[in-house]
Amino acid sequence: MTDPEPQVLKDRKEKYGDYSVVHADYQMMHLWTTEVPGGGALVAEPKRLTDGDKFSVREFSSSPDATRIAFSAQRDADLISPETANLYVVTLSDGLVKKIVSTPGPDTNPQWSPNGKNIAFETAAGAKYYYYTNMKIAVVAAEGGTPQILTETFDEDPGLIG
Repeated sequence: MTDPEPQVLKDRKEKYGDYSVVHADYQMMHLWTTEVPGGGALVAEPKRLTDGDKFSVREFSSSPDATRIAFSAQRDADLISPETANLYVVTLSDGLVKKIVSTPGPDTNPQWSPNGKNIAFETAAGAKYYYYTNMKIAVVAAEGGTPQILTETFDEDPGLIG
């Protein structure tokens, strides 16, 4: 879900019309949750889990026990910024966000292990020209730590299905 349009953009739109500045006007994406009741009851008000302008959320995955969400996020919503994508985990009970992986190049597509102790993800593993090379699959403890590359010698471009 994107942030609401800031007042400064609304004012600019009213004065000059609708336009955007490339590499400057970003609508950050953030995580929200909502309770979905059964039996036709009203849906509860959404609860925001992430906020601010430090990052824009990309892919996400809920833990098997539904108490945490792992997600990748980059510094802004610009298409030229994927190399800044890192992995985070947010705890649903208190909203605490923790960065668990930060390697050079993108770290994306987090997927929880069935027991909730590890997170598999796609990574450039520090490759400088990652967009010309194959991505790798790595795994890291859900609390963070040093990622273990699982596909170091694999000669194709692996991906996770989630």
